[in-house]
Amino acid sequence: MNTFENFSPTTFRITRHSDAFWRVTFDNGPLNLIDGVMTLELHRLVDRIEAEPKLAVVLFDSANPDYFLAHYHVVADMSPSRPSHRRPPTRCCTGRACSSG
Repeated sequence: MNTFENFSPTTFRITRHSDAFWRVTFDNGPLNLIDGVMTLELHRLVDRIEAEPKLAVVLFDSANPDYFLAHYHVVADMSPSRPSHRRPPTRCCTGRACSSG
């Protein structure tokens, strides 16, 4: 029995071209925002990919030609998979290089 039979993600589409080749098209709003729902669905997708012995190639693309994926906002992540003891970073780093001190 296929345990992924009822897997219907809402933030991307899976097109199974063959047993060896799948296409995953991100389609999560106008910016393809990586949010808690997408994170959970991606975890489920990885489980599904790992369970397919003949799968050799997974191509990721975007339904929006202007955005592949938008940034992930840790503070906005309300997913149940996020441990409560984790905290967002206290400082952010931008640019080509960051110092750790």
